[in-house]
Amino acid sequence: MIQTLRKVHGLTSIVFISSLLASSADAHKTSSLLPTGIFRARVVNVFGEPVVNKFDQNGDRQELLAPLERTVGASTLAASKPELKTLYDSLNSFEPNLGDDLFSAQLLADAKINFHQITTALEYGLTDRVSLGVIVPFVQITGSSSFDAKVSSKSASIKNKVMGTLLENGVTQFESQIPGRDALAAGLFTANGYEIPGDFQYAGLGDIEIGAVVQPYKNGTFLTAIQTGFRLPTSTHKKDYANLLDQGTGDEQLDFAFEAGFDAKVTSRLTTGFHSRYTFQFGRNAEMPVLKTGKSGLPDLKDPTSFVVVDRNLGDVFENEAYLDYTINKTWSPYVAYTYTMRGADRYSGPSGYDYNSLMENTAGRSHSLMVGMTISTIPAYAAKTIPVPMKIDASYTKVLNATNDTDAAYGRLDLIVFF
Repeated sequence: MIQTLRKVHGLTSIVFISSLLASSADAHKTSSLLPTGIFRARVVNVFGEPVVNKFDQNGDRQELLAPLERTVGASTLAASKPELKTLYDSLNSFEPNLGDDLFSAQLLADAKINFHQITTALEYGLTDRVSLGVIVPFVQITGSSSFDAKVSSKSASIKNKVMGTLLENGVTQFESQIPGRDALAAGLFTANGYEIPGDFQYAGLGDIEIGAVVQPYKNGTFLTAIQTGFRLPTSTHKKDYANLLDQGTGDEQLDFAFEAGFDAKVTSRLTTGFHSRYTFQFGRNAEMPVLKTGKSGLPDLKDPTSFVVVDRNLGDVFENEAYLDYTINKTWSPYVAYTYTMRGADRYSGPSGYDYNSLMENTAGRSHSLMVGMTISTIPAYAAKTIPVPMKIDASYTKVLNATNDTDAAYGRLDLIVFF
């Protein structure tokens, strides 16, 4: 019955990792730089709405544990129990579909994931055309999930039909040991080393990012920026394969990104911009459980030979963002930003005898998201010497509108920014 879990592999991908480029830690991207010798310290709080759905390969929403929700019949039980298969086949021979009436279980599963990320960032204006920065994220995940089964059997009526035959004893014996929720959970999860869905939580350091931005051209109307950065595999919580919903706090590999940005001042109050970023994810060797060729379901975590060292290369990411920013006055600036993201398919290879396609299936995806926000600045008041600290507060809300093979996520973000 473990084949029920096949589509749960790679179940969810929660977007809680911060922007790759340290020098563009803003809620929405901008081509502006810090003045020479100025530091900018930022503390970012991201609170995600509870994640209960994901987008499948067709762009349709489905519950996180939807692959578990199915009906298991007597034929599924008989496939793994030779003694039951004999009874099942004999009953169907006695009367068509009589063996199928012997057992039915509707599997029910539910899940909800909450995420909270605190990110600290420090940026420095090396010159008027070059800024440097570093981002350090800390991620906390809490989740609740459940598994249940509604079992039904027509064994009593079947026994009446076969009374007086050799099949009667077999039906009576099955009736005394009809598998319930616990037996089904053991066959689906614990027998192969997986945890039965339940509450969980974990936290840890994410992947630290370092980067730089260069401004090759600017005038009173236009700003341009070229950014590069590395994301380092510094996450402290690694994926727990026994928990189907565990994703770790980083991708455990080195990433590099290149971004080009262009901003234009449409009027004295309205600014627009477009930024395009390509993230290259370096491959690495990793030990992980892989399904053996010819098998179905998920790898047996209790079998040491299921764990192999593979060449793992996560798909590269291409992201485009367009925004509008309107300055009401020198203090208040509302904005809106649209982001389109494409992610390439993951690639795995390793020793023969393993099904690497099961790891790569439905890993390529795309998403459309919308952000609305407001920036509050005390810099004008600081310049007027009415406030002692130059700072900004940036509040925003982001919602994934549509996607394939990605999380149906929404989150609020609050940035506290101090200049010194």
